[in-house]
Amino acid sequence: MGKIKSSSITEVVIAMTIIAICFGVASIVFARSIMVTQNFQDFKLQTEIQGEVWRDLMTENRDFSSDEYVVNEIESLMPAPFVVVEFISNSNSLLWNQEILQKDEN
Repeated sequence: MGKIKSSSITEVVIAMTIIAICFGVASIVFARSIMVTQNFQDFKLQTEIQGEVWRDLMTENRDFSSDEYVVNEIESLMPAPFVVVEFISNSNSLLWNQEILQKDEN
């Protein structure tokens, strides 16, 4: 049986170490991309809500109703004329939270 040079064993160990590190980094990147906390549909709805809020604020219209989310108005921590409008998806996750000046009914 022939002898193996120690330099070739070292090269193999270094190559296997580099491959293992690359595989580990690839696994971490893949796992993080799978475990996204906010799915794309919620992100798309959030973007639509933001556009709708700005459009309605410019026209002074406060009709935020939709079949894709529920709107709750709650009291703000700010002084009186403000109200917090929460947009909640059908899957019960908070999509957007907006403080708005409440219109005077006078």
